[in-house]
Amino acid sequence: LESAKSKALEQAFESIEELRRSIVEENTIVEDFGSKSDTICNQALEKFTTEAPVTEDTAAYDKKLEELESTIDAPLQVLYLRQLALLREDALSRFRQSTGSEFEAMLSADGA
Repeated sequence: LESAKSKALEQAFESIEELRRSIVEENTIVEDFGSKSDTICNQALEKFTTEAPVTEDTAAYDKKLEELESTIDAPLQVLYLRQLALLREDALSRFRQSTGSEFEAMLSADGA
């Protein structure tokens, strides 16, 4: 089971690294981030289920699935929060350009 989990994680981390490069290094907003994240998770789960040996120990199997999900979910959550920050910066910048007042733009963007 551990080998199947490792193979699934390897594939997932390659895709997560592409997202990370775009969001963190290039400061680019990734279109359809949610869909891409879902695809990464689903492909990893599919890879695990096809690679995992047939076992009677459903508890061990379920535990490895949970570990796989949480290991993939953690970096995606970090990227999601970074993406939100980029979107907020972009919205604030556009609002500043339209109003000319940075203070008013911040207050309005924060819902004050």
